[in-house]
Amino acid sequence: MIFVPFSLGIKASNRSSLVLVAMGFATLFAFAVHERYQATKPIIPFNLLFSRNTGGSCLLMIALFVSYFSWDSYYSSYLQVVHGLDIAEAGYIDHIYGLGSCLWAAVVGYLIRASDRYRWLGWAALPFHILGGVAMILFRRPDSSVALLVLCQCMITIGGSTLVVVAQMAVMAVCTHAELASVMAILSLASYIGSAGGNALSGAIWNSTLPNALARLLPDFSAEELALLGADMKKQLSYPMGSPVRTAIITAYDQAQVKMCLTGTAFALLQIVAVMMWRDVRLSQSQQVKGKVV
Repeated sequence: MIFVPFSLGIKASNRSSLVLVAMGFATLFAFAVHERYQATKPIIPFNLLFSRNTGGSCLLMIALFVSYFSWDSYYSSYLQVVHGLDIAEAGYIDHIYGLGSCLWAAVVGYLIRASDRYRWLGWAALPFHILGGVAMILFRRPDSSVALLVLCQCMITIGGSTLVVVAQMAVMAVCTHAELASVMAILSLASYIGSAGGNALSGAIWNSTLPNALARLLPDFSAEELALLGADMKKQLSYPMGSPVRTAIITAYDQAQVKMCLTGTAFALLQIVAVMMWRDVRLSQSQQVKGKVV
């Protein structure tokens, strides 16, 4: 209820969108009051929810996924329209994070086991993730090499996947076995909130920037033609590279993508605050459940 109106381009004159946003915030507030004062068995104890590690990890997951989906939502279409890649090549680049994060997680797990600490990995991963976002602002341009785009994806993969694993370790280090499922569920909820927020932001930027840029760059097109051109990637790809219309489309894509990358990088800075909130706990000193766990 909160994010959908923003992704569609909320306006002050649209009362139904404003009512939907207000209902969303009211529902969140009512849920918090119920959990705090009325629930006999809350989903997660409030003292644990607002602890440094849990709060910091939730903030980190929200910032991380807002950042990722701010700059990734329209990445595949950007690669095909702006750089002329086919759908398979664009898919390979777009899925570097998905595959690379799974492989890199094994390295992160080994480093955590060897050092018995996790916070230092968070500090080490922050420069990779934030600088990867800054690099995308510079290199996600029509005249940039595809190799530079791949490099940006690799930097974000190393930084982002490390932060995800370390955030999970940070909450597991301070909770009991009985609280583990609830804490991991809250952390997963934070990632879904971040994903929805990132998609809403990217959708709002896309729906406000691309149509206006196309209307300015293609004044001879009618409103219907512009609407079809902005919504149909097959129509965009039908114009050959180098043609005036394709060049205008590429310029419009460039303007929208720069705004998305700026937004994602700005939210990524919140990750510094999140890592600062953590307590660095020795994992070997965490209390383990004795006996057989059913």
